[in-house]
Amino acid sequence: MNAANYWEFTEQLFRTVTVMTQNKVKNRKPKVGGTEYAIHSIKPAYFFGLKAVWLTGVKVQISDPTRTLIDLVMFPQYCGGIRFIVDVIKEYFQFKYKDVDLLIDYLEKAQNGAAIKRLGFIVEKYFPNEEKIINYCLENLTQGYIKISPNLESPRLIRRWRLWVPDNFKGVVND
Repeated sequence: MNAANYWEFTEQLFRTVTVMTQNKVKNRKPKVGGTEYAIHSIKPAYFFGLKAVWLTGVKVQISDPTRTLIDLVMFPQYCGGIRFIVDVIKEYFQFKYKDVDLLIDYLEKAQNGAAIKRLGFIVEKYFPNEEKIINYCLENLTQGYIKISPNLESPRLIRRWRLWVPDNFKGVVND
């Protein structure tokens, strides 16, 4: 189970569970009880927006719904790709957990320009009436250009968002 499943953003099942830790870990791809794990070390400052839950009799910390969204746009290479991210963002903005003020608070805590660009672009495409988050993202764009997903060939530049996207990205409008 991952946070996106736990919060019912998706029914998609993943073969690998992604774990974020502050610790240095030698075996970054352990297999325990038939489950594959991908362990990534991240900065201590990124550990916010967590909730303690019980999974199969074990108490674990998972990202809350809003933090789950932030993780996806910060680390798209760890979560199954941009289509999955778009689907989760759509669920979030139509879901009972939607909290734009908390989303902005978490973006400020994360201090991640790529997350702001990706989230702003996707929200503008699918939820253009969400002006508060779109305006926040536009006002806080960092310098430089990034890909919507590091693993995708992205030859098309959307200057408004300083974002490279694939030619066939659904919903892309003329820049």
